Amino acid sequence: LSRRVTAESTSASSKSAMKSLQHQQTFPFKLYEMLEYACDSELADSLFWSADGSVFIIHNKDVMMNDLAPMFFKQTQFRSFTRQLNIWGFVRTETLGGEKGGWQHDSFLR
Repeated sequence: LSRRVTAESTSASSKSAMKSLQHQQTFPFKLYEMLEYACDSELADSLFWSADGSVFIIHNKDVMMNDLAPMFFKQTQFRSFTRQLNIWGFVRTETLGGEKGGWQHDSFLR
């Protein structure tokens, strides 16, 4: 007989590890990693954090989607990316200069 694996038969430590792994693979975690990578690379002028770290700005969506996004996400269409932002509760903002391209979420801070 094959053994069925259920939530009851799984150890607490492996449940915790699986939950942690799943949690780290969610959109906000990938987005944060992409922003940090962009800020430390030559692509920092296409995607970056605001000075206070409460907003991230997409300055060049083509560079972001062609060079950055494929490293972190399956989707390569900007429309799909913005759909994910909206699903996760991000709102579009304007930067101090009135430039569009900023996204903000109260729980997404640098």
